[in-house]
Amino acid sequence: MRFAVLADTHLSKDAPERLEVFAWILSDASSQGIRTVVVAGDFCEGAPFPYEDIRRICGDFEDLNIYVVLGNHDMIGDIFSDRYVGLKNLVSINVPTFLPDTDNVLLLPYHENVSMGQVLFSIDRELGLSRKDWILISHGDLLYGEVYYDDAGYFPITPLDLSLFRPTRVILGHIHSGPAYDDLGVVYCGSAYPISKNETGLRRYAVVDSQSLSIEWRVIERGPLYWKEELSIYDSDELEDMLSRMWRGLEASLSTRPDWISALHLDLKLNIYVSQADTISIIDNFFQDKPVASLSLDVIPVALPERYAGLVDMFRQEVDMLCNEGIGLCGVNCLDIKDELLRTGLDLFSERVLKRR
Repeated sequence: MRFAVLADTHLSKDAPERLEVFAWILSDASSQGIRTVVVAGDFCEGAPFPYEDIRRICGDFEDLNIYVVLGNHDMIGDIFSDRYVGLKNLVSINVPTFLPDTDNVLLLPYHENVSMGQVLFSIDRELGLSRKDWILISHGDLLYGEVYYDDAGYFPITPLDLSLFRPTRVILGHIHSGPAYDDLGVVYCGSAYPISKNETGLRRYAVVDSQSLSIEWRVIERGPLYWKEELSIYDSDELEDMLSRMWRGLEASLSTRPDWISALHLDLKLNIYVSQADTISIIDNFFQDKPVASLSLDVIPVALPERYAGLVDMFRQEVDMLCNEGIGLCGVNCLDIKDELLRTGLDLFSERVLKRR
């Protein structure tokens, strides 16, 4: 069975744009022939709950069965009782249970003041988890080291838990960045809608096959797209080339979303060793034909003592020579790493010089 998994929608009456993204995900999943959708926690932000909106959106997709694994934000109030929502296709998961029509996809809701390992230990004998290939879907975080419960929203799983219960896949909500695997096979869905500008990059939801246990990611084509870049500018003549390379990198990372340019909110930090007026003029000209949603510039002039100017020029010349020679010697396009060499070397140099002053 193929089913969809998303997380951290944080639906709120005060945030209609999040409701729009949730509706788009349901529509996209339905168009892919998917009939089961799992929300891995934090379905709602908290009061005021958007009861009428949830009833309307979910009611529009009667072909979908939607299972909400409760997260820490969902524990506030009885938001899923019949008198509030009353939909047959929207089910809250408040105790550990297998996803209907499977015997290997465990839905584990958030528990306060315990770890996932403690809850899994209490149900393992009954379910025999470690004796099968299975998927864990929950709302928490992978924690290396000692377990703490000071944060009320924390429900950790540890490497020891993973080795004891041996899930083949772990899909988690709660951490808004993602999706990303670590070396233990844990993946975070990330927030379906970026709650803050720090939640950069494409938003995605997962399509999971309960038999092969494979995961496919689908890009969410609604909502803002935040991105951060940092450049160090040592020569105004090279700035346009640097911006072009940056833009090509953005295109490679984000163009799987068709409207990525118009949705893009770009936060660009510039460490400049040249004229600030020239830098801003070049950037304005570069973005004239690139209709991004917003461009935020943080320009930081870096002033080195005059007696060091000669050393900086010598360093830049040496990097130029090494990169140019490298192309002929080994066939590698060393120009691709030139900016990184310059940025790392000169930033380190200026940092140490400025500290001594």
